[in-house]
Amino acid sequence: MGVDAVRVIALSGEYDVYSVDKLELELVPSLDLPYVVVDFSKVAYIDSTALSLMVKFRKRRAEKGFEPKRLAGLNASLRHVFKLTQLDTIWPLYEDVETAVGSF
Repeated sequence: MGVDAVRVIALSGEYDVYSVDKLELELVPSLDLPYVVVDFSKVAYIDSTALSLMVKFRKRRAEKGFEPKRLAGLNASLRHVFKLTQLDTIWPLYEDVETAVGSF
């Protein structure tokens, strides 16, 4: 599989109860693509509402037989949130997009 087969979805800003609709629109393409990396390098904050939406999308991808998305570029605060919620056990986390793309 070539790098061209991997779709990178770049997120930015803060994701909370007020912006979860924006996150949903940004993640919709991941439902129909087998190889997806979500770039968090420009995300400052994510709350439980947005995390719940991500879990919902993960389940929908699994129903289609797709691997979990790769998550890349999380800052220390975001990594801490994923670790505290144990979501780091259901998504592979990578330092950068290039490494995440190469993991497929």
